Amino acid sequence: MTEDVFGDAPAEGVDPLSVDHVAPFVVFLASPAEEISGQVFVVHGGMVALLRPPTVEQRFDTVNGQWTAEELEAGVGAYFAGRDPHACSPARRSFPCLRES
Repeated sequence: MTEDVFGDAPAEGVDPLSVDHVAPFVVFLASPAEEISGQVFVVHGGMVALLRPPTVEQRFDTVNGQWTAEELEAGVGAYFAGRDPHACSPARRSFPCLRES
């Protein structure tokens, strides 16, 4: 389902999405000397980015205790109608490799 999302790996050099970049960072975080917890990182190629905690942009509440498809369309769907689906994506703003050409 997602195998083609990021395209083919580069013909030469190390793939920036390779686990070869992530594994050393995971080992670092798992080491006994580190006490980093509750953080979100992005590892891409030779870059590690620490993300800020997410914030609530908009809250949607159902009036009946359980969402219906109609309610979701009227609330959440209406909020995003006509909006660029990538406009608020921090990953696309921060990492040029994820931007569409």
